[in-house]
Formats: sequence, structure tokens, C-alpha cells
Amino acid sequence: MAAASKLSEILALGFDEKFMRTWECYFDYCAACFKSRNVGNYQVVFSRLGNFGALGDPYEGFPSAYSY
Repeated sequence: MAAASKLSEILALGFDEKFMRTWECYFDYCAACFKSRNVGNYQVVFSRLGNFGALGDPYEGFPSAYSY
């Protein structure tokens, strides 16, 4: 499908031109980061002190992607 037909489909869903420009800028930024291999990914979790039910006990460690 051509880009123009995809644009009309997205606009038909209720998104406006500003939304399209914002996402196009975001995707161009991401493409440049990947091309330059300058990408970082961080996750920050805020929780109240003692909230072990939701996040577990942080003093017991955390799951690892590596299996030892």
C-alpha cells in the first residue's frame, strides 16, 4: 500500500496531522539512534516503602536474564 493510503486510513481513525508529525519525528529519531548504535533503555519503578506485594522484596535481589 502506498504511504498516502496509509495516511488516510490513520486519519480516518481519528488521529490528526499533529499526531502524525509527532510520530514521524519520533520514528526518525529512533532510526538515527539505531543507526548510530547510541540507544539506551531504562525502566524506573516508583513505589512506596515496604510495598513488597507489588514488587517483591528488593533486598532479595531481582530476576536475571542470565541463568547460572
